[in-house]
Amino acid sequence: MSDFDDALTSAAAQGMTVALHAGIEPGRMAVTAPAGTRTYAELNGRANQLLRALRARGVAAGDGLAVLCGNRPEFVDAYVAAHRGGLR
Repeated sequence: MSDFDDALTSAAAQGMTVALHAGIEPGRMAVTAPAGTRTYAELNGRANQLLRALRARGVAAGDGLAVLCGNRPEFVDAYVAAHRGGLR
């Protein structure tokens, strides 16, 4: 295995794959949808912001999260935040 593969495996176990990619290629597109786009850096930042907001409201690892939206970049923001925070 390469060093990147090892880093990716470790990042995946912690819900941090987007952060890994944001550190390597922050300007690379991670999400492209009719409603908008996200680079890896933007996606990582928005996921962190959402997870901090959820935690401030008492949401903890193991809690459930429901998202109602269409095919929008915000869905990916929520998915990454949930994965990173150990949410269901």
